[in-house]
Amino acid sequence: MRAIYLQPGNISLEQARQFEWFDDAGLRRQHYWNPNTNGGENIFWMLNRTIRAEERNRVLGMASLRYQFTESLSLLVRSSFDQIFENQSYKQYNDTYTIADNGNLSLDNRHAVEMNNDFLLNYNTLFVDVTTRNDWSSTLPKDNWSYIYPSVGLTWIFTEVLGNTPDYLTFSKVRASYA
Repeated sequence: MRAIYLQPGNISLEQARQFEWFDDAGLRRQHYWNPNTNGGENIFWMLNRTIRAEERNRVLGMASLRYQFTESLSLLVRSSFDQIFENQSYKQYNDTYTIADNGNLSLDNRHAVEMNNDFLLNYNTLFVDVTTRNDWSSTLPKDNWSYIYPSVGLTWIFTEVLGNTPDYLTFSKVRASYA
């Protein structure tokens, strides 16, 4: 908090607590030792007249299902969901010297959704993995809110098939994927 160490030593915190006054036109003004300068403000003005509010609501979920068709064939299906709603506001009163001589109000609302799915088919030493990720974002144009990221992968653990392998080769696999 830069305002605290810029506060002159001859102005007590008790005096600084009287951080505002109204001029003849009825406008709220900051009571500051060096008015209309950029780079400083009364610490109590900063605490009471530069107001930042944020609200975030989030929903997270995950589900997983495994099915064993035979002793050597299984399927694992996983899905996850993440949804965020954010509302932010930043209000700076008129006469906030550091950035907003005439005041400022910023509002930001954001909504995002992400969904991930994963399908893993396992047959002995061969694994097929198919995934999709779908994102929705309200910060994009309405026609482009949703975008999908697909991928597919194939893995083969060949040391399981080889049987006798040298002592230095205990585990090895070949993997290919496309996204």
